[in-house]
Amino acid sequence: MAVTADLRVSVDRDLVAELVDVERACCPFFDIGYDDSRNVLSIAVREREHVPALDVVAEALGAT
Repeated sequence: MAVTADLRVSVDRDLVAELVDVERACCPFFDIGYDDSRNVLSIAVREREHVPALDVVAEALGAT
């Protein structure tokens, strides 16, 4: 399961890079990618037990 977010062109890329680094360090079960050329952030989980954490991320990003 994965969540993908199209970020605004005006997003602070350094801040997003910091976010990715922090989340990778604290939550290694997330597979996080950031394509700064397309402004796309993706977060995925492999294990079913981590889906609730991904749901929280999706909700925080405003996914419906």
